[in-house]
Amino acid sequence: ARAAVLVLSIASALLLVSRVGLANEALSRPVLGFQQTLIAVMKDGADLGFAGRKSRMQSLVDEHFDMPAITRAVIGRHYQQMGLAQRAALGKRINEFAISTLASRFSRFDNERFVEPSVRAVTDDRARLSSKFVAADGDATDLTYDLSRVGERWRISNISFGGVSGTSIQHAEFEVFLRQGGSALLLEKLDALISEIERDAK
Repeated sequence: ARAAVLVLSIASALLLVSRVGLANEALSRPVLGFQQTLIAVMKDGADLGFAGRKSRMQSLVDEHFDMPAITRAVIGRHYQQMGLAQRAALGKRINEFAISTLASRFSRFDNERFVEPSVRAVTDDRARLSSKFVAADGDATDLTYDLSRVGERWRISNISFGGVSGTSIQHAEFEVFLRQGGSALLLEKLDALISEIERDAK
């Protein structure tokens, strides 16, 4: 009887470990995908050119990011006051701005690397993972990934760099335009920023 109980206990423990492992794998997948793709794009940056990097970054964002959640965070309190058309237009432009920024900043490889992410906290529909971006000289930047569950998948909804939230930075930058001229002024500003990035990248 004791042997049977022991076997059942071991089996239950192994099943629990297996479930935790599968859960952590699902949580890590978007972060690993993001990190691995960034390094790959950096390595191929010169051959890809700006347009090629943008294409790869677009696929990356489509696959691993929760852009509706990012858009809501960036727009903040103004989001609820906007109509569907305004939200869609701003969401599209914020996506384009993110893609152009990534393609511009991650254009070449100099032996940088990412530390494999680890799960810090998780609930039914939210999770937080930590990692590091390590430069060639060994200087490391702490990264915190906030994830949201979208359907059956996890997606990245925010990245903090050294404790500073990326969506909070963008919200602070864009809030003044939303306050002064609403979505129309912010769309105009985003168009100008995207054009500037693309002009400097060529």
